[in-house]
Amino acid sequence: MKNIIKIYVIALLAATTGCAKFVELDPPVNSISDRTAYTTNATATSVLTGILYNMTVNTDFVHGSSGVGLLTGMGSDELKYYQASQTYSEFAKNSLLADNSYVLGIWVRCYKLIYAINAAIEGVTASPTISEPVKQQLTGEAKFLRAFCYFYLVNLYGDVPVPTTTDYKVNITLPRKPVQDVYQQIIQDLKDAQSLLRNEYLSATNVVTTDRVRPNKFAATALLARAYLYAGDWANAEMSATEVINQAETYKMDNDLNQTFLVNSREAIWQLGLAANGSGVNTWDGNILIIRTSPVTGYPGLSLSETQMDVLEGDKRQTNWTNLFIADGTGYPYPFKYKVYQAAGNSATTEHTMVLRLAEQYLIRAEAKAMQGRISGTDGGMADINAVRSRADQTEVTATTLQEFMLALERERRLELFTEMGHRWFDIKRWKGFSNTSITRADEIMPAIAAAKGGVWKPEYKLWPIPSSELKVNVHLTPNPGYGL
Repeated sequence: MKNIIKIYVIALLAATTGCAKFVELDPPVNSISDRTAYTTNATATSVLTGILYNMTVNTDFVHGSSGVGLLTGMGSDELKYYQASQTYSEFAKNSLLADNSYVLGIWVRCYKLIYAINAAIEGVTASPTISEPVKQQLTGEAKFLRAFCYFYLVNLYGDVPVPTTTDYKVNITLPRKPVQDVYQQIIQDLKDAQSLLRNEYLSATNVVTTDRVRPNKFAATALLARAYLYAGDWANAEMSATEVINQAETYKMDNDLNQTFLVNSREAIWQLGLAANGSGVNTWDGNILIIRTSPVTGYPGLSLSETQMDVLEGDKRQTNWTNLFIADGTGYPYPFKYKVYQAAGNSATTEHTMVLRLAEQYLIRAEAKAMQGRISGTDGGMADINAVRSRADQTEVTATTLQEFMLALERERRLELFTEMGHRWFDIKRWKGFSNTSITRADEIMPAIAAAKGGVWKPEYKLWPIPSSELKVNVHLTPNPGYGL
């Protein structure tokens, strides 16, 4: 928590150097707390687009070598780790320590972003010179991003502090709020964002664009559908997902699966796009997960797991979204949703990091319907699962009981969302056990999975530890069960 008291200037400084395509500043802004940042529509907009740009770096929690998808993929049954790096091995063997640098890194990163967002909300709100439409848009974007950060914090760490101002004297002593209270904040922020954001996507200069890197109303609605689902509010989860699905002129699942993760994908609800920087990297997930050398000896030492490949066997998504690297006569499968490892430096960017997309909304609505007792029939959850399957040219599946439905849903979410920002890990943590509803799905399946990876599963491991350095700074924080200083 000590990091939230620092002035968060990295985003704005990065925005002034080499990323004019995404962020346009006039004049350059050096601090989000500088009131001159909020004197014009252009400079105020640059604060928010600067925050978005800063979320595209490789060290962010969204993607790449320290991303949620990679770390939780190792912790669950999606990714196999071959090497001995202590930091990664702790995830792979479900043996996290409270001083793990990636556990600390995501905590720090999220709270730095939240500090920047809170400063932006305060600055935009207080400005007498920003036009009302721009003020509403920027406030909506900020509240969406704050909800996004808290969603990942609460799902990784459980109870967490919830600063909503830049008052460091208050923030440095905040205790952890219960999970249900964090969800209340997330949902309220997203409802506010819904009411403030435009339907259209806007560029860095606030003109309508086809690029989907600044969140719009339906990005807020999509994340709200997920938040309602995780909070167990089935009716509102269904209603929110339906609102997005009904925007058929804007969002569509493409039958060509290789179109899904491209810039301006018709399925994209919100993407993060790297600014042109000469590196040739399109997405950090593509750069880290596409195997270029034997994972036994080369960085980062990962492949898709045998169990994940078993699920994908024979599915169109195996053909289109995985690939095989051969080293010393051994094949190592890897995610191939993103096709670009590192293009020539002057190549046009063809892929953006997918954060929210339409297929998930169908699967959210499917689960929400089933939890309200509607499993089969044209208005049942199976119809939505089969809509996703149809896009992948798969035959329809049927279910009549909730247990049959959950098995079908689990399989479909594994087929569709593997290695995308922690979906698998969050699913097994939040679901009740399929054969024993007194425990979670994670506690049903993870003992065998952890043992196969050389670890030992404990129910407490569904949450990551609160970083030890943060516990020492804020005496009001408490450690998660199963972890000490």
